[in-house]
Amino acid sequence: MKNLVRSSNCFQFYTCSESKTLTLVFSSLMHRPPKFTFYKMFQTIETNLVMLNCSPASWYRDGIPGLGDMESSLAEIIRFKKECRAERLITVGVSMGAYGAYLYGSLLHADEVLCFGLEPLIGVPGGRNEIARNYLYPHYTDLTELKYQPKLYDIFGMMDMADNLGASILYSKVHAELFCVNEATHNVSEVIFKHNLLSELLEHFVQTGGVLCSDAVYPHAFFKNKAIIDLLWKINRPLFEKDYRTARKLCEANLNTVEEYQLLRFLYAKSCIRSGDTDKGLELFKQFKEINSSYYETYIYLASFTLKKGVNKLSPEEITLVKQYLEKALMLRTGASAVHDNISKYYELIGDFKKAAEFKLNVMKIHTNENFDKYLSQYTELCQKAEINPEPVSLQDLKEHKSSNVKQIVAQYGADYHV
Repeated sequence: MKNLVRSSNCFQFYTCSESKTLTLVFSSLMHRPPKFTFYKMFQTIETNLVMLNCSPASWYRDGIPGLGDMESSLAEIIRFKKECRAERLITVGVSMGAYGAYLYGSLLHADEVLCFGLEPLIGVPGGRNEIARNYLYPHYTDLTELKYQPKLYDIFGMMDMADNLGASILYSKVHAELFCVNEATHNVSEVIFKHNLLSELLEHFVQTGGVLCSDAVYPHAFFKNKAIIDLLWKINRPLFEKDYRTARKLCEANLNTVEEYQLLRFLYAKSCIRSGDTDKGLELFKQFKEINSSYYETYIYLASFTLKKGVNKLSPEEITLVKQYLEKALMLRTGASAVHDNISKYYELIGDFKKAAEFKLNVMKIHTNENFDKYLSQYTELCQKAEINPEPVSLQDLKEHKSSNVKQIVAQYGADYHV
C-alpha cells in the first residue's frame, strides 16, 4: 500500500513499506503539471515511487520545480531513497520523460532505466527536443557522453524517424537493449497499451527487472546493418527540409537497402508522392500496406492523393477504396488530427458540408498547438456552406479541455465508424 508523503504540481513522493525498490517516473510533454505520465498504472504497482514533471523548455536539465535546481533535486531523491530504505533504484520515462529517466538514471547511478521513444541527443533535425535548444543547451546535450551509463532499455516505434535515429545512437555508443514496435510511431507506449501489454511490462520491470519481450509485438531491433543506419541519417535532413526530390534520389540509389527496412520503404513512397510522382507513390503505398497493414498514415496518403485526382474523375470503385482507406486510418488512429482532417476534406469534396464541418471541428479539438486560425476559418466556411451555426470555440478553451475532447472523439468514432 502506498502513502503519499509529499507532493506539488511537479512531483509526488510515495512510500511503500512492502518494497525495497524506488521507481522514478518522468512525464512526457503530453502530460502537463499537475498531471503525470503512467499515474494510474503505477498506483497499482508495489514500489516506492516518485512521479516527476517539468517545464517543456527545461527538458529536466535544471532540476524539478519545487525541489530546486539539478543538484538540489538529486539530493532530495537520494534523501528519499534513504528514507524509504530502498535498495534498488530504477527510472521510467516516455519521450521527454525518457530523456529525464536516462539523465537522472545516469546521475543517480540507477540500476536500470526503461525508456519509450528516447532521443539522447539534443538538436537532431526533426527531433522533438528542438524546444530544448535554449540557454540550457550546453547542459547534457548528449546523454551517451555521461560518465556513468546505467543498464538501459529503449522501446521505440519503427515508423518514427527521430526514434530510429535515437536508437541507432544508443546501439553504437552505449549498447542499450533496443525493442522495436513495428506499427508504432512515437506513440509506442500507447500501442503497447492497445495490445494490453503495458501494465504487465511495467510490473515486470519494477518487480523483476528487464523487458518482458513478446516477439509478436516488440521484437528486438537489429542495427547491425550499417547501410540502413547510414541511409536513415542521409535522408533525414532532406526530409526535414521537405526536399523530397533529394530524399527520393538517395532512396533510389540504395533500393536494396530500402527494401530491407519498413520505415525506409514508407519514406521512399512518401518522397515519390511528395515530389510529384503521384502514380508511383500510390503504387508504393499499396505495396507497403501489404507488408504493414497497421500503419495509419499509409491509408491517409492513399486516400488523400487518390482524391486529388478529382471526385468527378474517380470511378465508383476508387470512391469505395477511398472510403475504406479513411475508415481504416480512423480505426487505427482515432485520435489523430490528420485522419479527421482528411475525412473532412473527403466530405467537402462530395458536397456533405455538415459532416465536413463536424470533422474539421474534431481537428481543432485534437490539434491545439498550431494553425488554429486556419482551421477556425475553414470550419466557419464549412458551416456557412452547410447552413448551420458553428459551435463557439476558443483556443484557450480547447487547450484546457483537450484531454476530455480527445477521449470523447475516440469513444464516438473508434468503433466501426463508416465514412
